Amino acid sequence: NYIKGYRYELHCISKSAGELHGIIWCLNDPEVAKRWNQNRRQRKQQDGNGGDKKGDDEFHTDKTMDELIMRYEPPDERNRWDKPLYTVSIKPTLDDLSATTPLED
Repeated sequence: NYIKGYRYELHCISKSAGELHGIIWCLNDPEVAKRWNQNRRQRKQQDGNGGDKKGDDEFHTDKTMDELIMRYEPPDERNRWDKPLYTVSIKPTLDDLSATTPLED
C-alpha cells in the first residue's frame, strides 16, 4: 500500500463496491524498520527454518529495503483516495521501550 497508484486503485474498488475506505499511516523511522528487518534475518539464520508457521520471520534483503524506502510515497490527505487518513506514530512506544529493553520487533 506504499505506492500512491495502488492506494488510488483500492479507493476506486471500494467506491464501486459501495464500501467504506480509509488509510492508516503508521509513522516509523526508516532506520528502525531496517533494524527490525535485520533482526528477523538474524533470527531466521539462527533458527534455520525461521519458525513453526509459514510466514514467521519473513525479511527483505538490504537492497530491497532501500528500494522500498526510496519508492515510498506518503499519503496526502488532500488526495481524495487518501481520505480519511488516520496517522499513528510508533515513536512514543519506541521511546518507552528503549528506556527499559533493547529494541526488537
